[in-house]
Amino acid sequence: MVVVALLSLIVLALMAVFDSTQKAFRASITQTDILEGGRAAMDLIASDVRLAAGARDGSGMNFYVNTMTNFNNYQPMIQGFPVDTQHSLTNVLENFFILHRENQTWTGIGYAVAPTNLTGPFTGDLYSLYRFSMSTNISGSPLALFRQFTNDVYSNSWSNGHWSHLMNGVVHLTVRGYDNRGVWLTNGFGTMTNLIVRETRFYPPAWSEVGFYMTNTALPATAEIQMNVLEDNILRHAESLTVPGETPWDNPIQWTYLTNAIGQVHVFRQRVVVQNVDPSVYQ
Repeated sequence: MVVVALLSLIVLALMAVFDSTQKAFRASITQTDILEGGRAAMDLIASDVRLAAGARDGSGMNFYVNTMTNFNNYQPMIQGFPVDTQHSLTNVLENFFILHRENQTWTGIGYAVAPTNLTGPFTGDLYSLYRFSMSTNISGSPLALFRQFTNDVYSNSWSNGHWSHLMNGVVHLTVRGYDNRGVWLTNGFGTMTNLIVRETRFYPPAWSEVGFYMTNTALPATAEIQMNVLEDNILRHAESLTVPGETPWDNPIQWTYLTNAIGQVHVFRQRVVVQNVDPSVYQ
């Protein structure tokens, strides 16, 4: 009996060790997948931002950034820290559009996140990141590319031929523009200097982010991209709580689960130098 009891204890201990090892292995694989996917997406976004170009005659939208206020009364995901109750992580989604020119071709590149895709092939996916791409020849209007981008975003048209699905779980996506001195372009929002930048218009601040758009020759000298991504196991469980026709902020159970998952959010940040910047815009 003593031997049987000892063997039972040994087996139970081995099972506990095996279980913890499996959990650690699965967590490592999940984090590796998130890091690889996040880095690939960030590299793609950074390469697009780096090649932004100006329409030069005022006929196009060179660089556009604005918060995701158009999607079903969008609300940012605010996640509190378990110990530090005085601070929180505010996840904000922004749409942004960049104009490219290559030889005799204008190309509009845009990025947007659908918090929940109510229609289309990715129905049920949460916080899906999409990339927009559309081209026209040099005789066409580059402004039409931007209008197509905004029309698609406002109508939640993620499944037409201009969009490609990149990844899910992107709860935060922002782009901040900086001038040639490294000052954040905010038009005086917060404590920053009230900047005068030619051919640039600013939107009212939303959740501490300042949207803007640039035309003619104006471009940011540098841009900082930040993207926060949920781990896959948290995302899959949250998707199982989806109620058809509801956004995450309209679903209390799903929303509470997501806002408590701050420990499973991975942050990616990159500062990009815009190659075609015109320094005279800042003089």
